[in-house]
Amino acid sequence: MKTRLAILILVIGLLLAIQVSPVDARSYYSERFDVQIDIQDNGSLIVTETVVFYFEGGPYTYAFRDLALRELDRVEILEASMDGQVLPQGDQAGQVEVHADNDPIEITWHFSPTSDTARTFTLKYLVEGNIRRVDGLDALSWRAIPEEHEYVIRSSTISIQYPPDLTPTGDPTLKGAQAQLEQNPGQIVFKTTNILKDRPLIVTVHFPQGALIDRTPAWQTRQIERSQQSRAALPYALASGAGIFALALAGLGLYRRKNLQEYPESIPSGIITSPPDDLYPAQAGILMNNGAANIKHVFATMLDLTRRGWLRMQEVKGSGLFKAKDFIITREKPGEDLKLHEMVIYDFLFKARGGWRETAKLSEVGAKFSSRMSIFNQGLRSELISKKLILNNRLKQRSRLGGLGFLFIFIGLPLVLIAAMSIGISDPRTVFFGTIILGVGIGLILTAAALWVQSLSWPVLSETGAARLEHWNSYRDYLKDLIKSNAALRQEWLEEYMSFAVAFGLGEQWVKAFKERGLSTALPWVLSLSGGYADGSVVAAAISSSSAAGGGGGAGGGGGGASGAG
Repeated sequence: MKTRLAILILVIGLLLAIQVSPVDARSYYSERFDVQIDIQDNGSLIVTETVVFYFEGGPYTYAFRDLALRELDRVEILEASMDGQVLPQGDQAGQVEVHADNDPIEITWHFSPTSDTARTFTLKYLVEGNIRRVDGLDALSWRAIPEEHEYVIRSSTISIQYPPDLTPTGDPTLKGAQAQLEQNPGQIVFKTTNILKDRPLIVTVHFPQGALIDRTPAWQTRQIERSQQSRAALPYALASGAGIFALALAGLGLYRRKNLQEYPESIPSGIITSPPDDLYPAQAGILMNNGAANIKHVFATMLDLTRRGWLRMQEVKGSGLFKAKDFIITREKPGEDLKLHEMVIYDFLFKARGGWRETAKLSEVGAKFSSRMSIFNQGLRSELISKKLILNNRLKQRSRLGGLGFLFIFIGLPLVLIAAMSIGISDPRTVFFGTIILGVGIGLILTAAALWVQSLSWPVLSETGAARLEHWNSYRDYLKDLIKSNAALRQEWLEEYMSFAVAFGLGEQWVKAFKERGLSTALPWVLSLSGGYADGSVVAAAISSSSAAGGGGGAGGGGGGASGAG
């Protein structure tokens, strides 16, 4: 006992030591991040940033600033200093590393390991092209505090210096924080505090047109040209996309009329109170789903095989966090004399690489059966084709429509990507053709969608199949009415029609209806944990759970970038 107590105390002591380790206390913040913007006579800017970092713990060996080149013509780094001393370029302590050819431009100050102290970093650079033409005015819009900074800034002073004989038009604004504004001839000053992490500050000042620049900056000129090219190409793009889509719809209409499946008028079947023919639950389900199987048909088949004695299901304790109920499925007979779709399920449950296994879990069916769904579907279709309820040529037509849809999406998506890249290239001449290509790509994608919709609704039933479908729809509606109304239920209907209710997507509602009317919901062909009969609501909930497992730029402003330390 004393030994165990000593070990426990030692473990707690180690955990406390880890929690107070100096490594975990490593953090930093900015005491101030000041920005001075000097507007030059030619409309360029000289920006000076002064950042004071306080490093807690550490050690820290570098600080960085990334300058984004968006909405700018050119940026030139003039000097970088640390603690008042201009640094030479290099990647060693006491040097600054500048990658001016990158976008963003990368500036990194290197210094000797630093802990629990403050350092001041200053960056001075020339900016051309930030002042732009907006609504007949010369506008300065500068991202003074970058959008990416992982530290808190306790205070910031942003000042704009301009020729004192100029008068700003309207009030200067600072977006991103509440600030105190001071305005004197030739100077605008914003003062603010407590700037949160990754919160950019954008300063905007307007002057009369021609007061600062005599021509539009190159990047804005390109932007205007691109916008003009895009507008000029838009009618052609719309015509191309709409034309492709219209031709596709016309072609689909002709194809549908040429292959129209007409069924003779039939006398309404009336109310059908029991399965109208000898179809198995999954066969009826696929007939009612226009020849397409789903996971509910799989579980309906498993319940039907259990009811007929081919399988045995027994409740077991669930695993995982919520301990949901599960069922072990045991093979009772060899898989002979079964229908094709039943054999697919039998093989899935019990066939292993080295031979046959005897058990499987219900909870694993939904998540793992997807790889067999197409084979299951083919088996059901083959059975209904042999019964002359589904027409094979109609299935092939539907498959061709779906395949054609994939072909159009295969062509359309790359065209949209090519168009996006063409529109994004700085050369405005590519925008015209990129916009047209975009219209063509969108037209092809819409055509693919129309083909898929048509393929899903493409009728595949024969005249006989359509007539049988009416009967099965009537029987399903009867089960729905029994669930919703207060009509009397017979106890034997629970187990007789359970597999059909599951195939129709009514499994849980079917069991609930019996429970609400005071009838037993025990299924005599499913065993409970104790060896008695399992509750149908537990079975339906387990099926539903397994089925679900298988169903399945910032605001304006030039510059910006990032800042930080490490």
